[in-house]
Amino acid sequence: MKAVKERKTRSQMNLLDGVEKDVETKKSSNEFKNQELFQYLKELTSSSRSRKGGRRCSTYSKVKDALIEKFGESTFKADKTQVQEYLRTGGKGPAPSLPPTKEEEEVESYVVETTDSKRIGLICRADGRVMWKRDKDSNLPKLSDRLLSINKIKYQGQEGQICEDVDTPISLRFSKTSSSSSSCTLPFVLVECVAYIRSHGMKVDGIFRKNGNLGQASALRDAFLNYESGKSKTSPDLELMLGMSNDGHVRTVASLLKMYFRELKDPLFPFNSYDDLIKCGPDKLAIKALVSDRDKVPQKNYDILASLMYFLQSVSKHSGVNKMTPNALSICWSQSLMRTPTSGSGDPTEILMAFAKDAGTCNSIVEVMIENVSDIFEERLLYSWL
Repeated sequence: MKAVKERKTRSQMNLLDGVEKDVETKKSSNEFKNQELFQYLKELTSSSRSRKGGRRCSTYSKVKDALIEKFGESTFKADKTQVQEYLRTGGKGPAPSLPPTKEEEEVESYVVETTDSKRIGLICRADGRVMWKRDKDSNLPKLSDRLLSINKIKYQGQEGQICEDVDTPISLRFSKTSSSSSSCTLPFVLVECVAYIRSHGMKVDGIFRKNGNLGQASALRDAFLNYESGKSKTSPDLELMLGMSNDGHVRTVASLLKMYFRELKDPLFPFNSYDDLIKCGPDKLAIKALVSDRDKVPQKNYDILASLMYFLQSVSKHSGVNKMTPNALSICWSQSLMRTPTSGSGDPTEILMAFAKDAGTCNSIVEVMIENVSDIFEERLLYSWL
């Protein structure tokens, strides 16, 4: 009987033992999402808890009781699978449901449901604010409203919490805001190009350095500009327009993206910010202060820069294959993001001559932004395709 009892006790204790061991092999805890919940769950199931005089929760019911005690009755609805999976993934997966804050309980909200497998293109901030949507003419969700939950699971700004290529209907709850924003804060061309490259070209050798078909890139640019201006009601679809993907098509899309920003009448770093930007040099804190100054970098420009820099950092993570380090990307991109006030005429020769004297400084600024994007741009943008 004693042996049976010991085996039963060991079985209970082992409920989350494997989880704990998996967690210990993960990266440092400061890389995990939702730190408070993850650390608390890890503490509850840790064998060191008993050594410190605390009571280790060896069964799910005990874990749940402790969570309810800390986070509130009736609002914590996670099952055992959710808790175990959350710990196994080191806090990287969807977190178990947490109780809504008082502010969230009182906010006026509405639900949007997909009726078929057609995707709804959304981009949200980490705080849930809707930044962009594919269908500009759709009534809901409104831009600047906040995504609260997906299929009744609280949205917590985690990549992977929103799935790609969804085949089943989804229920999305949004909060209403008083904002009257009616235009997308991110250019359609940026979103489409990033989505295409993420799907087909993150490892393509020399992406952004090697040009694609510039004639085709120009034609694609015109299609996007016509759509943005309202001259065309048909939204460009790179997958359909380019056909079967290959490295040449990826480079053409990369050329299109650089071309779009290089030809803006006023660059992402506006002319009135150029001198201050050059003074910043590769100083991370100075660059952060500048991009946070709305007189120098308007909110829309900031949102686009943040989105673009996070994407370029993702590209650089494949530099072992595509050979595009942050330094290499900065050389390719600096001239598309900033121009001297004297180059406002748009003449290519004048632009090159004016830019040449500051090229090294401009390159170093872009390199610092790519390497330190999460420090310089505080709010992470999630590419969410529903």
